[in-house]
Amino acid sequence: MLSRRIRNHLLDSIQNLIKLKVLRTAATDVSELSIFVDGRKIAARFHVAHRISNAGYGLDRLHGHTYEIRLNLSGSRDAAFLFPFEEMMAIMSELATSLNNKVLLPVQGGNVVKTDDGSITFVSADGRRYMFPKGDVVTLPLSEVTAEALANYILGEIRGKIKRSGVKTDSITGVELTLWEGNERGVEVRSTL
Repeated sequence: MLSRRIRNHLLDSIQNLIKLKVLRTAATDVSELSIFVDGRKIAARFHVAHRISNAGYGLDRLHGHTYEIRLNLSGSRDAAFLFPFEEMMAIMSELATSLNNKVLLPVQGGNVVKTDDGSITFVSADGRRYMFPKGDVVTLPLSEVTAEALANYILGEIRGKIKRSGVKTDSITGVELTLWEGNERGVEVRSTL
């Protein structure tokens, strides 16, 4: 949950942080309304450690990244309202906070995760063995924690939170997530709600 001070700051800054864009395709007169929240502006970022089995470039070693989220919701241009910006920001911040400063471990694929007395033993698909304090780990239903797999996982979590928000969502036709890995690269994933 966001502190009252942070939430108020986010709400006060909303006019500067969120833009509304309308895309028109002149040839067919098809229009789409799109709203977004840029997590790089509201600190929807998280720092994690992970590794990728049998990967080159040193990715098979435990290493870390800083990720930031951008969320885009689209719908018909005729929609008077898609979704509250404040709710989008809260969902993004909550998700980022839940992953921040954690070791991300995949539990599918050939990976084995065992929990004993407050610690987690992880044996990766390529046979490497690690032990972590349980509170430092988030296990994910993935075969490997790649940027692509993580973006798909986060999009699924966000879609679920939007659906369970209690806000009417029938005007939303699409959800797009950009997961920035550092400042110069990232992954984009799109889906229907």
